Amino acid sequence: MCDAVKAIAGDRIVVDCGAGRGLFASMYDGKVLSIDIHQPDEPLSFIIEKNAEHYCFPRNSIPIFIRPCHSNFVHNTILKNRNKFDKAIYVSLPKNLDGDLDDRFYKITQYSEWEGEEGERIYLVELNKPKESFSYLPGKIIHFADPMLSYLVETQEQEFKESVESPLEDRGILIDGLRLTLTDMYPRGEKYDYLFFDYGGMSIGNSLMESLCREIVKDADMFPNRTYIVVSTFTSYAMKDAKEDFGKDLPNVFLSIGDFVTFYKRLNQLA
Repeated sequence: MCDAVKAIAGDRIVVDCGAGRGLFASMYDGKVLSIDIHQPDEPLSFIIEKNAEHYCFPRNSIPIFIRPCHSNFVHNTILKNRNKFDKAIYVSLPKNLDGDLDDRFYKITQYSEWEGEEGERIYLVELNKPKESFSYLPGKIIHFADPMLSYLVETQEQEFKESVESPLEDRGILIDGLRLTLTDMYPRGEKYDYLFFDYGGMSIGNSLMESLCREIVKDADMFPNRTYIVVSTFTSYAMKDAKEDFGKDLPNVFLSIGDFVTFYKRLNQLA
């Protein structure tokens, strides 16, 4: 199986989704990441504890699903990243195809004559090229969010997916997961290019949120080559007040993702 996967992926990163103990990564002679929603008791390779549906995949990576649990997670993961993926690899019994995948959204073909011990086959899932033009946001990216998270969100990965990555993707901008850091601590002393800030939720009057806004404003003045983007409307109110109190024009602080995208696209057109 590993040889067939290598023939498909070449030098690209393979992301084993629902990796379990990480058996595939322990055998695969190539670039590989293993993610699973749970940490196993006795891992065979390093496991990143992430939900594949909310994971920010690295640029040019290929997901692989090996004998996945039969839910919608395979289809959902592929569909939510359809502008990042050109292909995916699915390894399972032929009878599981209809339950895990949906050929209305992508092309599914059996790849090679390899057959597993229980009759598993390798399937290549090929996605149509996006109609729109997408570009990756360059540089190092930090998502700095309130540890309390938003309503109906369970993890910061999900928060980032829903409040930052998806809105950017809707506007033609993709995020490389290898350039992304998620944190609930202010990144003092770290080097980065973009800071997406969402702190305080509906807690207007939150002194910590207001203090952080003032700190961001000072850093924005000190580091004009960095870009600071406020994610939520409520946080933007506090940031607007902090900018006005600071008393200087700060063109690298944006009060919404929409404002940032408008500026970013205009800048790229001039470049």
